[in-house]
Amino acid sequence: MAEDQFDKTEPASPKRIQDARNRGQVMKSREVNTAFVLVTILIYLYFNISSIGNIITSEVIYFLSNSFSIHLNYASIVKILYHLIYIVTFAILPFILIVFFASIVSNLSQVGFLFTLEPLIPDFTRVDPISGLKRFFSYQSVNELFKSVFKFFVLIIVAYFTCAPYIKKIFILQSIGPSYDLLFTFELLYKLFFNIILVMIILSIIDFFIQKHQYNKGLMMSKQEVKDEAKQYEGNPQIKGRIRKMQKEIARRKILKEVKKAHVVITNPTHFAVAIKYDNKKYNAPIVVAKGADNLAFLIKKIASENDIPLVENKFIARMLYDMCEPGQLIPESLYKAVAEILAHLYLTNKKFKEIWGLVK
Repeated sequence: MAEDQFDKTEPASPKRIQDARNRGQVMKSREVNTAFVLVTILIYLYFNISSIGNIITSEVIYFLSNSFSIHLNYASIVKILYHLIYIVTFAILPFILIVFFASIVSNLSQVGFLFTLEPLIPDFTRVDPISGLKRFFSYQSVNELFKSVFKFFVLIIVAYFTCAPYIKKIFILQSIGPSYDLLFTFELLYKLFFNIILVMIILSIIDFFIQKHQYNKGLMMSKQEVKDEAKQYEGNPQIKGRIRKMQKEIARRKILKEVKKAHVVITNPTHFAVAIKYDNKKYNAPIVVAKGADNLAFLIKKIASENDIPLVENKFIARMLYDMCEPGQLIPESLYKAVAEILAHLYLTNKKFKEIWGLVK
């Protein structure tokens, strides 16, 4: 296993990352989620704590001021409980919904939208006690335990240094009015909450990069895995070679079939051959129907000879046509005159070619 880990020196391919994502294995930091939710709570409470407090306080005052006129029985107690539940729900429900949506937004910002049922498939290896012990004492489990203990002590330290300046004031609160007690408590809690969130943001940023590093490291591949994936994704080189060979054979057959439609083949004479067709009813210039070099040029000339298609040797024109034109393209204007001279000469000297409808009017 150690050797396997050392062999994994290549970064994960997009396909490996996508496969892991499809299995539900994504890069996600819990600390980022926690910090985001806490920041959302702090912002919400900053703007709405007074309204929530007013709703609950007014209801408590109303209940206490009318407590003597309320006849306590089963029906009245149930009615009071329903009313209190309604008031508390009305006051706290927006807070709960905001926390819920903040958690969703935090997860989506890290993972994106992902729907997969693979993590729900039963894995019977998880019920194996030996495998369970290995997971319990794995590097990831120990790392998570260390992070939790470290975070706990950090928050304890933050709470201590936040509350330390207020310790003396706490002992003299009894001699001060209750309104100041409430104000002092809210101020202390707000500062404590703010400092804790600030530390959580810092811890979440650190944890995010740690999780990203561990995630990328866990998906790293060996060179052999990269080669195997390339074969699987792109196909076996031998099969690809056969496919290319078949494609070339099909293309060559198509070219040779087009040669039979040509009116003339201009050659190099040994290296290049270009088959030309001229249909003055369809095109305003001759068109290249096929071209080839070396062996393919030899086959083009052979088919031309077998089908009584004239062969004209012109090294310069053959090379220019081969370089400048692809099958199916009209010849360029710069070669009109030279090709026209060849066609005119054939019209005068070749009886079969003379049967072709008016090339020169």
